[in-house]
Amino acid sequence: MKTGYKVYDCMTTKPISVSSEASLEECSKVMSQNHVGALVIKDNHVSKGLITEQDIVRKVIAKGINPLTRDNKPE
Repeated sequence: MKTGYKVYDCMTTKPISVSSEASLEECSKVMSQNHVGALVIKDNHVSKGLITEQDIVRKVIAKGINPLTRDNKPE
């Protein structure tokens, strides 16, 4: 019995990726330029994880951390 959409029906088939060395600013720009809300993190062509817009907002911005510096003190 066939029901509803499958993951393949709505997934991105050509995901955008960045290096784990990319800055949060760079990630945000890449997301904006490519109209995506998540990036695959790769090192040496091996997927290491994902970063999402929500990760940046919840784990950095909402905690008062300046994403443009490595200073973890809230502003």
